[in-house]
Amino acid sequence: MPGFGISMFTALIPVIFIAFQAIVEIVATKSSLLPTAQFLGNPGVALLVFIGKTAKTWSVMVTIASLVGLVGVLTPF
Repeated sequence: MPGFGISMFTALIPVIFIAFQAIVEIVATKSSLLPTAQFLGNPGVALLVFIGKTAKTWSVMVTIASLVGLVGVLTPF
C-alpha cells in the first residue's frame, strides 16, 4: 500500500492542474504558458493524467496524445 502523502498527491492531481489553469488565466493572461495551462487544466485531460499516474503507465497517455498531436506536451522527454 502506498503512503498517505503519495495517495493524497495522486488524488489531488486534477485539482492542482485545474487550479494552475485558473491562476495562470488570472495572473498571466498574455503568457506563453497559457495554452499549456488551458490544456492541463481541462477537466478531461486532468483526469487522464490522474488515470495515467494511478496506472503508473505513460504509454496509454502517449498513445492517446499522439492521436491528437500533443505528444510534446505529455511526454516527459
